Amino acid sequence: MQQSATAIPAADGGFDLALMLKSLHHIPQDAMQTALAETWRVLRPGGWLYVSEPVYEGALNDIVKLYNDEGPVRAAAQAALDHALSTGQWQQTAERRFDMPAHFPDWESFEQRMLYPSFADHQITEGLRQSVKAAFDPHCGADGAHFTRPMHVRLLQKRAV
Repeated sequence: MQQSATAIPAADGGFDLALMLKSLHHIPQDAMQTALAETWRVLRPGGWLYVSEPVYEGALNDIVKLYNDEGPVRAAAQAALDHALSTGQWQQTAERRFDMPAHFPDWESFEQRMLYPSFADHQITEGLRQSVKAAFDPHCGADGAHFTRPMHVRLLQKRAV
């Protein structure tokens, strides 16, 4: 059963931990605050929210943004977290940035995984496909293409209000 982060079917204060793993930026921008408020609602006082979000930079991002520009939604996700912290309902206890490796053995594996994932229709035309391939090819060597995905992790703790 699929549920929405904006209406979590759980009782108030029933969880110790909630995870948002590369997902907040996929929530519609006008619903991000609602999703964070719902998460706050279902956490017990002192409960934790672990949020990891991709950073909008790097060579892999430069290729992906040719067909799926997530710059605005990634910025909105960070702004939503900043706003949630400003309410006083959350305390940020840790923040880390790291690079997550991403490897593609060849163009075909990149194409299948990134251009035509089962969960999205990026409306790839042949011309766009060729532009993306031209951007990908210089990164591909004998052992494939190696990238890093910069990540931003924030650990928030629910304050009792």
